[in-house]
This record gives sequence, structure tokens and C-alpha cells, in this order.
Amino acid sequence: MCPTESSCVEEDHDYLGADIIQLSNVRTMEHCLAICGKRTDCVSVTHRPATSHCWLKNRIFGDRQGPQNGVNSANLPCVDLGFSVEDLYGKRANAGERGLLLYRRGTVCDDSFSDISANVICREIGYIGALNWVSGSEYSYGETQTSLRIALDEVTCQDDDWASCSYSTTHDCEHSEDVFLTCLEGIDSSCVEEDYDYFGADIIQLSNVRTMEHCLAICGKRADCVSVTHRPATSHCWLKNRIFGDRQGPQNGVNSANLPCVGSDQEAFDFFTMVNSEGINVTQGNQSGLLLYKGGTVCDHSFSNNAAEAICKLMNFTSAVEWNSGAYFEIQSNYDIKLDDVECNSTEWESCSYSEIDNCGHSEDVFLSCSHMERVLFVLVDSEQNIITEEGQLGLLLYKGGTVCDDSFNDNAAAAICGLMNFETAARWTNEESFDFQRNYEIKLGDVECNSTEWESCSYSEIDNCGHSEDVFLSCSHMERDFGFRVVDLYGKIANAGERGLLLYRGGTVCDDSFSDISANVICREIGYIGALNWVSGSEYSYGETQTSLRIALDEVTCQDDDWASCSYSTTHDCGHSEDVFLTCLEGIESSCVEEDHDYLGADIIQDENVPDSERQVPKCPTFRVRLVKRKNENVPDSDQQLARTKTSHIPISKAKERPKAPTQAHYRRRGPKAPDDSAEQAPLSEKVFNES
Repeated sequence: MCPTESSCVEEDHDYLGADIIQLSNVRTMEHCLAICGKRTDCVSVTHRPATSHCWLKNRIFGDRQGPQNGVNSANLPCVDLGFSVEDLYGKRANAGERGLLLYRRGTVCDDSFSDISANVICREIGYIGALNWVSGSEYSYGETQTSLRIALDEVTCQDDDWASCSYSTTHDCEHSEDVFLTCLEGIDSSCVEEDYDYFGADIIQLSNVRTMEHCLAICGKRADCVSVTHRPATSHCWLKNRIFGDRQGPQNGVNSANLPCVGSDQEAFDFFTMVNSEGINVTQGNQSGLLLYKGGTVCDHSFSNNAAEAICKLMNFTSAVEWNSGAYFEIQSNYDIKLDDVECNSTEWESCSYSEIDNCGHSEDVFLSCSHMERVLFVLVDSEQNIITEEGQLGLLLYKGGTVCDDSFNDNAAAAICGLMNFETAARWTNEESFDFQRNYEIKLGDVECNSTEWESCSYSEIDNCGHSEDVFLSCSHMERDFGFRVVDLYGKIANAGERGLLLYRGGTVCDDSFSDISANVICREIGYIGALNWVSGSEYSYGETQTSLRIALDEVTCQDDDWASCSYSTTHDCGHSEDVFLTCLEGIESSCVEEDHDYLGADIIQDENVPDSERQVPKCPTFRVRLVKRKNENVPDSDQQLARTKTSHIPISKAKERPKAPTQAHYRRRGPKAPDDSAEQAPLSEKVFNES
């Protein structure tokens, strides 16, 4: 987490209510915010330095706020202030590119949102203003969007200054109301044609429009406007529904430009658009249109799916739906053919080559349909060629209706592709299955090599040198893809403090080889607790198929001290699930169960002369499974409310079954090869059981 911005920490100020939990032994605000940042339900904190208490809260500013001596408060976004506009992959959207509007990492609802609000926010980000804004279910980033909280609602601005705006941090919205915003960086002067008129195709003439920027901004807010002509001397602006109007030519005193003039740093974006049979711009998804480049048609020579994807992205769509070519509109012959031989090596325009000289006829004009949703490239099919939607079922992997070759295919590729199919991760992949109908498909994809479990990190080829014996079979899982440690109960929910649960790392289990009390303490602290109560492993501790269906993610976890940076581990293993670690973490010691200046005489097991009690890795005070309740005390502010503990079942740490004997030197030695068994985790490597690297 980035350093805390001191200006957004409110000293001697309390965020009252909305508490999730109270934590002890949290010495700094930074640590308090760091713990909050690891929980998806935490958005603000209150911290009392004198007692090292930290309150995690599930609403910005709590339920209410006010002065309170001795406590400091901050919202989690304290480390990330302000607005941003981001694309599907979390990158900052370029000027002229539509993106999801975020405020302190949460979305903004469209209630009361207006053109003035859009302009103010674009200026706050550093642009000259807004081109347009939209909302609605047809604009969606899927789970990337719905996993975020809704941060702002009722954003109402009176003028062009953010100080004039009001808003609410509570809402009654759905993510279908999230605002998508397009900001203007400025006009590329090279695409404004001075003393030049775009004649005809007028939608409307406007008065009191003083600048070309304003004229283009108005055009950008209308779905039917694609070009403008502006007369500075009279402040008139003409909006038009065809690029270059009906015709064009010199005209003193007026300037003209196409709407994409404000679009992007990529020159090609300035020239692509789609029109319907009447020559009106197509802006809605899943609607086919005649593809135009610089006001002329595009020939289908060398055109491919990659070219279609790249061009749709340039026009602010997410992906291509389909393309074809032919003579379908009467207006086609009115256009010149402006682009030919478009050949793209990937779905990014930078990989494309093309020619502005053609040898085509209008029967070869390209028609294109784009979408605001991700295109479904991958599917799994079973032995009956039915599409698989359930997790855990092994199926033949298809890409654009063809099979996928296993050359360079790896575990990262499996996880990335499962993610594209709306699963959380991969369970298993292999090339040693076969279906009778495989040879009916072309092999469409090969050399899939991914550096991480995100598809953006992958390279691939749509040219193969494979046979169907190399086709990939894959099964996916809805088990949460987690990029850290978790301790979960039998039902996959986070285990409470003092409650034993299965230790997971990135959705996979952890083997007990070399695992120690130090390892247990470090991991509990990484999760946000003060340390470990105990840990166990063995076949008597089992979640059955819920556990054995997971991969074993880590082995040989060895830590030198209380910092995860001191730990080493292996992502390969020689373990069975009977060696999975079950862990119990401590939230804090109940002071009422520590008897000061008091001795329990006799019944000693062992005395350790070398380790003072204050430095022991595992706290020795018996801990209880607890239910947290607030005391009823109307006179005490929420941040001072103590959390009473209700004992439900005693878990003595000395109980023999609770954890193995103290580790010996032999416990730390690497064991020799294990006898094979029939479990999935001992399957031969040729089966390529999924193991995240």
C-alpha cells in the first residue's frame, strides 16, 4: 500500500458506527489502513494511538462523523484520491476514449449527473472538458465493474468548478447506472481544415458557439453527429450527420472538422466510422454498418478477424461481433474506396499494415458490427458437443469454433482462458483425452504462452503446425481466484479468529513440508491477525471433495523471522492432500484470561530457558471461539465501545490433537520420494494436472 496521505487523516475525529470489527495491537494508522485494504468489505477506519485499537468500517466516514479527542480517522481511498477514467483492463483511458468513471476506486452513479458534472470532472482529471458521457446496461466491464463499490451518487454541479458540486456517498443505484465518460484533451489542429466548408448533411445550426472545441463537444453528445463546420466571426456551429458533409470545398471564414479530430493519439482513430443505409453514423453496439475510412469505404482484401477487432477498439467499442463484405447499401457507390489490404497480426491497430491505393469494387466493401461487451472467443464442449457451463467438467477447448493446440500451453494460459469464460480459475488441463468429432474442427490457435493468469499477458498464433492429438482439454472452477492467503471453513467462507480453517494460497492448499510455528505466525499476520494459535495437518482433518478438488499451491514454506520477506517456498510439491495445513489465527489475547502475578504450579511439560515468554512465537493464553457483540452504553462513542466476548467452546492449546509435536530436526529435512497413490495430486506429469507457477 502506498504511504498514507497525511492531509486526508482526520486527527481527533471519529467515524462513528458501521463497524465490522475492532482490532487490538495495531500501533499505527498505516497498519490499520493496511489491514482494511486486505478486506473487500472495509472502506474506512478509526484508530486510537494510545491503546493501539483499530476499528474497521464498511462505509466511508462510518455512519456519521464528528470530533473525538484521541482518535484519528481515514477512508481507505486516503491513498488514492480523486477521479480517474479507466478502460476494461484498469488502464487510464486516453483522451477521446470512453472509460468507466471512478472516484477513489469506486464507480459513480448517474443519478443527477449532467453535462456540467462531466465537464467539471474531466477538468479535474486534467483535460479541457468532456466530449460525452453515457450509462446503461449496454455499457459494461462485467465482473471488473460489478466487483467495485458504488462510491458516489447525486453528483450535481452548478458551474465549471468542483467546489460548486454536491454529492452523496450513499446510493440507491445498480451498476447498470455507472457513468462512462469521454474526456477531451484538445483538438489536433492538423485535422481542422481552415477556410474550408463541409457542405450539406446538416442536422442543425447553433448560435453562440464561440470555439471549434465547443462545437465539436456538442457534436460528440449526439449519436447522429459526425462532423461540424464553425464560423468564428458569427459564433455559428453546424452539426452534420456525414463525415465531410455531402461535399467539401474551400470557403473563407469557416473551419470544418470531423468528430474523431478529438479522438486519440492514434492517427487511424481519426478516420474510422460506420454508417447505416442512410449514411448516418452507427454508434450502438451489435448494429452492422458500412465501414468508412476517411469518408471512403474499406476493401476486404486481407481483412481478417484481427482487423475487425482492432478497428472496433479504435471506435471505442470493446470487440467485434462479425464482419462481411458485399454490395448491400445503395449509397456505397457514392463513396470512394479509401483503404485496402488491411492485414493485422493481432487485435491491436499497431500490428496492422494497409494501403490507401485499391484495386477493388464496391462489392468488396467491408461491413462491420461491434459490441460494448467482450467477445466470447473460447468455449468448452463435452462429448456430445454441448457447451459446458458447470465447473469441474473436462471439455474440449474451442477458440473461434476451432481447437487449441498444446504447443507452449501452460498453467497460466489455462487460468487466463478460464477467466475469459467467466470462471475464476482453472482446475486441470490435458492433451490426453479425445472425442470422436475432434477432427471435424480446424485447429485455430497455437503457441499460447502466458506470463501471468491474465489474458493480456498472453501471446499466441492463429497459424498452427499441430495435429488433433495435441488438442487441449480443460476444466475450470468457480473457486475464488485469490492472490494471497486465506483461511476458510468447510463452506469456503473466511474462518473467524480462533476458528480452525483450511489454509489457501491463491485458491490452492499449502503442504506441511517444512511448515513451522514461525510460518504459521507470519501467514496469520499477512492476513491481518496478530499471530497464530495453532496449526495442524493429517488425514483426520479433511473437507472431503471440497479440499481434494483443489490444487496444492505451495510446499516447503520456511520462514526465518516474523516477516514474509524472510520466507522461502516452492510452487511444485510431492504432497498429498492429507498433508494440507489447517490454521487457527489469533485476533488478540483476552486480557481477562491472563492472571497477572499468578502461577499455575506443577504439571509442567517442559521449561525453555532460552526463549523469554515475551518472545514466544505462539501466544500461550487459551483462546476461544467468539461471537462479537457491542455493549449497550449510550454514553460512550462507538469507537470507545468495547467488544464483549461470549465463550462458546474452549480450545486448549495443549490438547494433543490440536497440533503436532514440537518440530525436530527431522521435521525440517526434505523427505524422500513418496509411494504413489491413486489421488489426483499424484497423477503423472503427462496428464498436466494444474499447478500454478
